[in-house]
Amino acid sequence: QITLKTNQLNDLTEKLYEKRREVHKFKKQLEALHSEKITLQRSLENTTQERDNFRILQAESAHQTQQLTTEISANEVKINSLNLKIEHLNNNIKELQSELKNKQNLVASLRKDLREIKEKNEMLAKAISNDEFRFMKMGHELEEMRKERNLVGLQMVRRNDEIVVIKEKLQIAQNALDNGTTQYNQRVEDIRLLKKEISNLYTERECLKHAIKSTADMRKEIVRLQRALNQERIRIRALTEDAKTPTGVHRWRILKGEDPTKYELLEKLQVLQK
Repeated sequence: QITLKTNQLNDLTEKLYEKRREVHKFKKQLEALHSEKITLQRSLENTTQERDNFRILQAESAHQTQQLTTEISANEVKINSLNLKIEHLNNNIKELQSELKNKQNLVASLRKDLREIKEKNEMLAKAISNDEFRFMKMGHELEEMRKERNLVGLQMVRRNDEIVVIKEKLQIAQNALDNGTTQYNQRVEDIRLLKKEISNLYTERECLKHAIKSTADMRKEIVRLQRALNQERIRIRALTEDAKTPTGVHRWRILKGEDPTKYELLEKLQVLQK
């Protein structure tokens, strides 16, 4: 039994070393996941910065459109020669206003910035009222603004495409983060189970140590019990022979026997099991 227990102890120690190696591997994997998480956070910060830059460009374009509307509304009386061009511009402005109404849901987060831009627009309106002599060059400026509007439209389309690509990248990164968190939770659960197994192995080792220490006492107890058994067998043989061939009346006696109580039987069983 001692050799079997020692072999079991050796097997358990080998398993312990293997489990420790696995725990070390899990730690390395967790560190790699942590580094991936940091890189993903950095990429998220870059994307947020790009989004903020795009919002700033959108605000500037909105500011330019509002500046055009204010300049056109303030100078409708003095630009009778450019009524046809202004009507075309009004149609374009109406289309832009319809687009702006559709995009008001997206610009809800930028209302605070728009308030500041309105204040700047009022200052610019005052500056425009002082600069009335520039209205003779409105034709050329309007043509340039058309070109700029077309460029802004192209930029908006490009930015929308970039936003779609960034959203896809964010979705991929979010999925990777979710997978990383699930794997991390699984590894934490595995580590907890391994810790329990290690604690159980420590307790088994302590029990085996106590069992190995108690084997010598058990051997002595077995020898003593065997001696007592032999003495009791000899006494029983002598009594049976005396009972079969009685030699005298004075040696007769009443045989008495009682079963031990359950408590005594349980104590004996526990002693024998130990």
